[in-house]
Amino acid sequence: MNRLLLTIFTALFIPQMIVAATTSPAMSSLYKLENEKELKQVISETEKSDRVEDLIRTGIAYHNLSVLNVGAASDKSVDYLKKALELRPTDSIVMAYLGSATTMMARDSWNIFTKMGDANRGFNLLDKAVATDPENVIVRVIRINNSLQAPDFLGRKRIAKQDMTKLEQILSQNPNSLDAGTIADVRKKVSKADQ
Repeated sequence: MNRLLLTIFTALFIPQMIVAATTSPAMSSLYKLENEKELKQVISETEKSDRVEDLIRTGIAYHNLSVLNVGAASDKSVDYLKKALELRPTDSIVMAYLGSATTMMARDSWNIFTKMGDANRGFNLLDKAVATDPENVIVRVIRINNSLQAPDFLGRKRIAKQDMTKLEQILSQNPNSLDAGTIADVRKKVSKADQ
């Protein structure tokens, strides 16, 4: 009987606890953080910890530094986010950030033999994150931004446009699921890709 109750509790409440941890106000502000000094401050506060929340925060901070083209940040982001995903294998946000960081690792690599493999692994993680949690606006925004930065020959712009259509649908049903600044930024980027 106790085992049955534990199984029911785990099935019902652990997924919500995981989502709450990756969508907390502290995490929400980190998603948008693009200031190099502030990102490095987050890293200095969290990178020595083995707590899964700190692994995620450190991985996302390194991810955002990689977006700013800070050297070796993509490799470090992948390292931290891999550890976090091992601890939370169904966390779509961690999966999406890991996918994005992996594609940036490919972008930053000098080795032409590993570039395509890393890029494909990253895109596969991004696609899996969306398939795992198709209504998650953060996951969609990560994939949109990443897809828009991919070289044209990879065909990811089409995916970004599909994600934008789905994002608009989600926002029409729940307008407060994403802040106005992020919505405007993503719309502008997708619009530029159409030109």
